[in-house]
Amino acid sequence: MSLKPLYAAEMPQPAVPVLVVLLVLIALPLSAHAQSWEVHTSFRETTTITALDDAIWAGTSGGVYRYDLATGEKSRYTVAEGLHGVSVTSIAFDEQNDVLWVGYADGVLDRVNVINGTVRSFYDIQRNDRFPTRGVNRLVVHGDLLYVLTQFGIVVYDTDRLEVRDTYSQLGTGATAGASVTDMIWHDIDGEDHLVVTTSEQLVAAPAQSANLQDPAAWRTLAETDGAGTLLSVSAWRDDIYVGASNGVYVWSADIGMRLNQVRQANDVRSLVAADGRLYAADRFAVTEISGSGSARRVILDGRSAPRTLDARDGLLWVGDGEAGAAAVPIPFPADAGVPEIADIHPDGPYHGLFSEILVDSDGNLWAAGVQASGTGVYRMTPEGRWTSFVGAEVPEFSGRSNFTRIAEAPNGDIWASSIGSGLAHIARDGDITMYDPSNSPLMGPDPASNYIQMRGVAVDSRGTVWSTSALSNRPVMALQSDGTWVEAPPRCGFNLNSFVPDRIFIDSFGVKWFTVVAATNLRLLRGVLVFDSGASLEDGSDDACRFFDREGTEHGIGLPSIVVNEVTEDRDGRIWLATDLGPAYTTNSRLIAQSEGELFIWPQYADRDEGIYLLHGVRINTVAVDPSNRVWLGTDHGAYLVQDVAGGGFEIVEHLRSADTPLLSDVIQHITIDGSTGTVYFMTDRGLVSYQSSAISPSPGVVDLFVYPNPVRVGAGAPPTVHISGLVEATDLRIVTASGELMASMDTRGGQATWDLRDRSGRIVPSGMYLVIAVGKNGEGRATGKIAVIR
Repeated sequence: MSLKPLYAAEMPQPAVPVLVVLLVLIALPLSAHAQSWEVHTSFRETTTITALDDAIWAGTSGGVYRYDLATGEKSRYTVAEGLHGVSVTSIAFDEQNDVLWVGYADGVLDRVNVINGTVRSFYDIQRNDRFPTRGVNRLVVHGDLLYVLTQFGIVVYDTDRLEVRDTYSQLGTGATAGASVTDMIWHDIDGEDHLVVTTSEQLVAAPAQSANLQDPAAWRTLAETDGAGTLLSVSAWRDDIYVGASNGVYVWSADIGMRLNQVRQANDVRSLVAADGRLYAADRFAVTEISGSGSARRVILDGRSAPRTLDARDGLLWVGDGEAGAAAVPIPFPADAGVPEIADIHPDGPYHGLFSEILVDSDGNLWAAGVQASGTGVYRMTPEGRWTSFVGAEVPEFSGRSNFTRIAEAPNGDIWASSIGSGLAHIARDGDITMYDPSNSPLMGPDPASNYIQMRGVAVDSRGTVWSTSALSNRPVMALQSDGTWVEAPPRCGFNLNSFVPDRIFIDSFGVKWFTVVAATNLRLLRGVLVFDSGASLEDGSDDACRFFDREGTEHGIGLPSIVVNEVTEDRDGRIWLATDLGPAYTTNSRLIAQSEGELFIWPQYADRDEGIYLLHGVRINTVAVDPSNRVWLGTDHGAYLVQDVAGGGFEIVEHLRSADTPLLSDVIQHITIDGSTGTVYFMTDRGLVSYQSSAISPSPGVVDLFVYPNPVRVGAGAPPTVHISGLVEATDLRIVTASGELMASMDTRGGQATWDLRDRSGRIVPSGMYLVIAVGKNGEGRATGKIAVIR
């Protein structure tokens, strides 16, 4: 069955008194950030869907997308394309102006002009502090008006003049001011057109031609909720008003009077749509079809067990599911039990959008471990952007298993993931999957009779040994050697395993294990960092060495800023960096740190003392990562900071990325990983994953011809463009000279790429001409050259 164009009905426009309130707005090109940022969200959790003649629009927890009915093309709209955020609560399409309106849980509205690609964000509802909750529940376009149904009432917006006409916050003299409005229709009552509205408390109506709908007296109560629970949706069908509620589907008519009669019992009926002589209701698990005779049939659609939003056109019911995306099914439902699925239209992406940990493997794939929630798993995105979700709903081996929160890569490219409850998952490079739990390994949980095991961390050393930690276990640290043998390998050097539990694992360049540590009585309470050298033999504990850093430094920037150590990593100079709740710290790495009391952590200092003394001291650092230029990314609750060494000593902040001026979905940066081959930096936030194209890429293993771009470079009236020089080795002495040999610029670089701002040593933009780029490896790798033409 082919997809057919959908029919749009025109509705009369009510007369509304004009109250002009100009809204504050921000206009951005739809592709303002597209060149350097990309958002990697899930489009499966559908919250709202709208069917037009030529396309389907869907709002999701990961943004908005458009599905072209003729071509099948899927166009994504996210923060990278200029939207305010993710977690869309409602959309409405203004066909007169080719504009999509988008509403969010925080009260912000976006106006997307789909012709010229601009987005305008409106913040007045969000900024209205009269009511404590101001989220957008639903949007309804009616003529040249947009009705914004909010958690405190109705805001009526003029879509031509971009002005608020009215706000209705008390719908009835006896109604509570600021009640949440969930849905609205126009319906003839006693021969007069009415606005019919469901609030959290009641079903109300007012004449569409009323002189003043701000007056509570203009509204009359048609029915209280009574036993219906919360009223969630409303639709007109067969001259009556049908209401979806938390307890089922109800009907109201003038003949019945001031009450609701239950038509069908169901849970959380959030969407009602009348089509082809029937009424369709989406509840928590199924879609109910109510026929003209009054009979009802409840159908659980194949692969769609959480329908939330419905729309219908030309014999197709479009279903937006809370877990499996959007699809179309033919209506009316066939008499037999099966309901064929016609189209699955959501864009490619991860099955879920929130993660606990991310990494980029040696093949350039991005891997992510899910959050601690039912049904979550492990996710992979290829360099081409294709996603595979290793979750129970997609992969049989993960059926009944979830909560995979830590992830690691082995030297052979295999992936290991640990689960809080389901053991270890091994995803081989060739695609084979093996699960390890107490049923087939020495891994041990709190109950010997159960396969439940609370894994805390996983890492793989250079010899292919898989290290894992678990809580509530008599075997808290286990090692799986490359020959398939398991070894119980706890730190046997005085560390108190009764009071503390090794948690996340980092293995440094010497093979020394670094464990963040949590309290045995409270696994959410971080208590320091354990450094563990297991020596030559895993079985023999006599050569074990360890140090437990569990005290804060007190003076002169020495010691831990905080014993809450969130993450550990190592930079390209061998320094070990800690991310703590009160700032970063580092130490010069040596294998002796596990046994030498002289090895201590210090707090990095600002090179410019006008900035302060200690770098980001007192700031919660959630994550730390090192780019190919040996610069350090620090993820905080206030955005991401990029810091680097300064030649004269100390550190400087190179960049501070925040959600206010970038497509970051949130300022809470929970984890960062970097693809050194491309310079892509991935930021995992508490609202989803985004990536940023940086200039730092991995160094060339040897001297190669330099690649300089853009080339030629043209300098206009504005700021000069940046020139990128790639193909560099690990550490390079880089010089830019004229054809006659005059030195114009010089720099010491780290990583595989450097940039030049086209300025000479005096800060002036260089004149037109041909310039020679000379790169000399500092470790004896040799010399490489390139050329660049500058045109002014």
